[in-house]
Amino acid sequence: MTRKPPYANVIAGLALFIALGGTAAAAATLERDSVGSPQIRADAVRSPEIRSDAVRSSEIRDESILLGDLSPGARTALGTKLRFAQEVATEVTVCPGKDLTACPTLLQRTLAPGSWLIQAKLVAFTPDGTANAFDNRCGLVTSDAVPGPRVLDEARVSDLGNDGDMTPIALLGVVTGVEGNPAVGLRCTLGEFEAMELEDLKITAVEVGSVTGL
Repeated sequence: MTRKPPYANVIAGLALFIALGGTAAAAATLERDSVGSPQIRADAVRSPEIRSDAVRSSEIRDESILLGDLSPGARTALGTKLRFAQEVATEVTVCPGKDLTACPTLLQRTLAPGSWLIQAKLVAFTPDGTANAFDNRCGLVTSDAVPGPRVLDEARVSDLGNDGDMTPIALLGVVTGVEGNPAVGLRCTLGEFEAMELEDLKITAVEVGSVTGL
């Protein structure tokens, strides 16, 4: 009389066969680098599946991670150390001369008490080729109540070139030991009968513990 194998043995053997067969099939049909982001289901890869230190800064494209991508806890932690303001585009108001503190603010960022490292970036151009006066300049200005507005950094934009030519501008400044709620802003001078426009305006302020060497 033929003995039938126990049910548990049959199931175990079948599971082993499927597991081995599935692995072999996968190894035989998947080529190296053949699985990309289109083949990965949304939310299929979570933090437990990622090896520690597997994703480094070099693998992350600049400005690809936005504030909304961070957890509420991370946003709260960064909120006390990092502040920024940005504007897609704006037109410069006529403000003749060299005194940036007398010109209207085009983009502004308020600061909390403390010391801050501030960077501003923008792109300037003249839509009709008229903004070419030697004294034209853009700068980073702080509006401290005492001693009053002061220029942290500035760049001359007297040669914007022909219509449509873009001139990138980068500004850097440090504000130390401020009290109250001061603000920093981008300002530009511009002569009469001239036209200047700015694009990609951005102010980034990072709170620092201390500043030396000034």
